Amino acid sequence: MKDIYVFLGHDFFGDTQRKADYRAAVNAAVSAADAWAMQWQYDVRFHIVYGDTRLNAPFMRPLLARIRASNRFSLGGDYWDQISAVIYACAHALFDLTHRDYTVSYPNANVVLEYGVAFGVGKKPRAFGRTRDIAKLYLSNTAKYNFPYYDPYDMNSLTDVIVDLLTDFLATQP
Repeated sequence: MKDIYVFLGHDFFGDTQRKADYRAAVNAAVSAADAWAMQWQYDVRFHIVYGDTRLNAPFMRPLLARIRASNRFSLGGDYWDQISAVIYACAHALFDLTHRDYTVSYPNANVVLEYGVAFGVGKKPRAFGRTRDIAKLYLSNTAKYNFPYYDPYDMNSLTDVIVDLLTDFLATQP
C-alpha cells in the first residue's frame, strides 16, 4: 500500500474546540477518501500533515527521510524552514484560506504564505475556503474557477470538500 502525504494549511483559530472540530472533520474526510480509494482499487492511504505536526511522529519517518535526502532544508531551526521542508516532502498540499473571523472577506495571511511556499517548492497546491469571495479577490484566474467552499458552521460540508480534493488527486494521476 502506498502512503500519500498531504499537507493541510489552515488557521489554528485560537479556539481549541473549533480546531478539534475542524480536525475531526478532516479525519472523517481521510477515512472516506481511503474507503473511496479502496472501492476503486487504488492501493493507497492518505495521511494529513499540519503545520504543527511533530516531525518525530512515527508516521512522519518517510517524510523526514525525504527532507534529509534533499539537502535543501535545515531542520530544527526556523519555523519557515520546517514548514517549507514538510510541504516539499508531501505529495500534495491543500490550503484553507478561511480567516478565523468568518465575517471578513480576506484570507488568513499565514496560510497564504504557506500557499506561496507550496508553489516555491514545486507543488500544485489547491486552495479552498468558506466563501468564493476570497477566490474572486485574491487568487489567479485558474484558482478562482476551481475553488471549493464550505459552510464554516457545518463541519460535514468541510468533510465533503476535503474528500473531493483528496479523491481528485487520485482521479487526475496518470
